[in-house]
Amino acid sequence: MLASLALVPWVTAKLAVTMLAEQFGKVSAAGHAPLPISFKKRLLIRWLQELSTVGVSMDVRAGLPALYVNFVGYDEVAHPVGPTHPAVFQELRRIDRSIREIWRAVRRVPRFRYDVFVLSDHGQTPSIPFEEASGGETAADALLGAFGVKPDSDPARSRRGIWAGDLCLVPAGPNVNIYLTQHPTHVPERVIEALYPGVLERLSRHAAIGLVLARDEAGLVCYYRGTALRPPLPDGPTGCPLFDRPDRGLVLRSVSELLAMPSAGDVVVFGDYTERGCVSFVGERGS
Repeated sequence: MLASLALVPWVTAKLAVTMLAEQFGKVSAAGHAPLPISFKKRLLIRWLQELSTVGVSMDVRAGLPALYVNFVGYDEVAHPVGPTHPAVFQELRRIDRSIREIWRAVRRVPRFRYDVFVLSDHGQTPSIPFEEASGGETAADALLGAFGVKPDSDPARSRRGIWAGDLCLVPAGPNVNIYLTQHPTHVPERVIEALYPGVLERLSRHAAIGLVLARDEAGLVCYYRGTALRPPLPDGPTGCPLFDRPDRGLVLRSVSELLAMPSAGDVVVFGDYTERGCVSFVGERGS
């Protein structure tokens, strides 16, 4: 890896020239918004990818027993602009080239008998920001309003959560975990409803919210458009798109496992299955 560090100036100069040419020599694709990512950040993403590719290829030739590299370009671009933007496919092609270069390095040293695994942390689906789907209302105002909690003039806010009253909201793309902070363990539906009557139904009727998940003593409760569904579900259609899929059994098991996680919220709100499609609670166009 020390040898690859000697390539830092060369990699930096090469990428700076290439990206300046792209910056001033191309116009945005018709029908697509310009990238809301600074030139500096895009340069850093490309620089890290180029340096990582060169470094891993050199380490492969040296026979290091285990190597791991993470290419973040697709994720960083697809979240803000959506998976159909031309810039996203450019990032995919760059990642493909890096993988091909590493694969070629592996084939040149068959004596080390490397296995190559290509993994992804998640896919991408087009989404729209909550404020766009709600007519300008912020996600925090809508969620706190359903609980009847007025936002403080300056509620405690951080990158990972919003606090108001005894609630903590933690948005994560197309979902929000809501915690009742006065309770050390998962809070069941009956307690939530006793403290905030009708809140789960109100949340589920909001135009920019698709599904609302909670727990009762028997397990999963899903609110959709004001209706609460609880396993065991009846045969045939339920009226809820989450459960009217052909893989209903897998969905039920997966959602129940999600709610069983210690870190899961007391209420989990999803932006999927709204009339506008998938809604992001953090302003993303790719989720």
